[in-house]
Amino acid sequence: MEVNPHWISEKIAIYGQIQEGHLKELKELGFKSIICNRPDLEGGHSQPSSALLKQKAEQLSLDFHYLPVESAYQSPDEAQKMAHLLKTVGFPTLVFCRSGGRSISLLALANQLGFLELEL
Repeated sequence: MEVNPHWISEKIAIYGQIQEGHLKELKELGFKSIICNRPDLEGGHSQPSSALLKQKAEQLSLDFHYLPVESAYQSPDEAQKMAHLLKTVGFPTLVFCRSGGRSISLLALANQLGFLELEL
């Protein structure tokens, strides 16, 4: 499995849904933290749960954080929570959802509201 994340800054990359098999490669790519923005079971039972991914990530010494948001709407409160997470995690960090779209939208909202300073 080849992971090819989209870098939005020197510290943050975006990606679509990851699978358990991606975690070792993410570790080898140098990631320290992973943030999941996809709600559990959104894609049905074929989608790995955040609990399983967290367990497997931590076995590889990767930090895993679960901040699920809806695909159609991200609130200012969720944007603030994302900004807070990014102030506490190790870098580089991978942020993912189903396609990467809602993760980039959430980061853009956090940036727009002044919670983050990113050049997107």
